Amino acid sequence: MALIPVTTYPIPDKFNKEKAFAALYYIINKLAPVDMYKLLKILYLADKMHLAKYGRLMFDEDYQALEYGPVPANCYSIIKMAKNQRSVQSSYEEYVRPIITRGNNILKSPEPDMDELSGSEIKCLEHAIGELKDFTFDKIKMTSHGFAWENAKRNGIMRIEDIAKEAGANEAMIAYINENVENSHIFA
Repeated sequence: MALIPVTTYPIPDKFNKEKAFAALYYIINKLAPVDMYKLLKILYLADKMHLAKYGRLMFDEDYQALEYGPVPANCYSIIKMAKNQRSVQSSYEEYVRPIITRGNNILKSPEPDMDELSGSEIKCLEHAIGELKDFTFDKIKMTSHGFAWENAKRNGIMRIEDIAKEAGANEAMIAYINENVENSHIFA
């Protein structure tokens, strides 16, 4: 996986860091040790499923179409901060410092704040963990290179509508998602 400097991804105001860390910690506590590639792909699959079924992303993440597949851009930066403890953004320090890594493997994290995760989010996280936990790198890569990734410019941000379509969202759900995206830009 190509390494991109932490400063490449300014973490936007819409990104819900508390919920993102709860999801990260949840997966890490279920699978540790877990490599960062599998961790990030589980987040993508869970968020994609949640988007198609419930009409929203779990923590308002942007997904970048990198060479080895979709990556939650802000969570990728967070994991890179955890790997390189010297370059942690101050607003993330309390969340990142307790994550223990070795190479590309995450060995340990704090327990997740379960109050941050809804029942639907936990259900999607559990499904994604179950689906990908035993997959190899190549199998995960093959399954994550779908329509949404193919349709995006390499290293660009993937379209939320494409992610929803890939996950099987019907036309009514896609219209609902698009309306919410449009409203979020108007009222931002």
